[in-house]
Amino acid sequence: MEISPLDIEARTSPRLDNNGTAGALIKIQLPEDGATFETPLGILGDVADNNGEYWVYIPDKTKQITIKLPKSLPITVYFADYNIKWLESKTNYILQVVVNQEGISHFKRNCLYAEPKFQLGGLTAFGVSIGGFKNHLNVELSYLVGLSRSEEIFWNNSSIEDSSLHSYTYKSTQMEGKIGYAFYIGKPFRVTPQFGLGVVGLNGTEKQIGTSGFDAKDGYALNTSISVRLDYLILPWLGVGFSPEYSLVLSKSDMFERVSDVSSKIDGFSKGFNVKLGLFFTI
Repeated sequence: MEISPLDIEARTSPRLDNNGTAGALIKIQLPEDGATFETPLGILGDVADNNGEYWVYIPDKTKQITIKLPKSLPITVYFADYNIKWLESKTNYILQVVVNQEGISHFKRNCLYAEPKFQLGGLTAFGVSIGGFKNHLNVELSYLVGLSRSEEIFWNNSSIEDSSLHSYTYKSTQMEGKIGYAFYIGKPFRVTPQFGLGVVGLNGTEKQIGTSGFDAKDGYALNTSISVRLDYLILPWLGVGFSPEYSLVLSKSDMFERVSDVSSKIDGFSKGFNVKLGLFFTI
């Protein structure tokens, strides 16, 4: 899409909105019959079909147009994707549209999504993400529950007169927020580098109980991650996601640090390489 400075129809033959403001004219080059058009501000007058070029008058300051075809999915064009903030009064534009006849879906540039996901790696877990895209900007929140337990870890509190051992096994949970920037590659592919901050919680279950009331149950670690979200769209509202990521620890509570020093498995809950697999639904 681009401005057509040599065309003058929008100036010489303007169409006015209800406030008397002249609209803009888009010449949509689309070799398909039966197309209809919608915008949030409406359409000014009838649409003319000039041998595969639709002339559509649109109100000033319109930011998007939806093209509907009898045998294809609707196509919404956001003018900001082409460095045009909105349409200007008495200005001509040309929009070239190539319709995919194979029915491959296109990503919505502005959408919300929910994604059940499974994670493999240092922390094997299952959970859900919710997020959204605003053109290229991505924001995502996730909650994961660890599926595996640590080995049994024994404690002996030497500060009290009790030599009996206490033991725990630990599971983890993770909450994380990410921001990213999306690149749309081809029709059904999207690549989104992401940066994240998260909290890994550690929760212990007492297996061997001593007589002192000793407690080493809870701990946490703060971490950061770098990942790449790879999405493939199956249907307009359904797709699969694959996200390799690497996490680093920023800080640990005293209890988390103590158990991670003696357990490489617990240490892996908060740092290292993981891969997430998910099925996302968009609205």
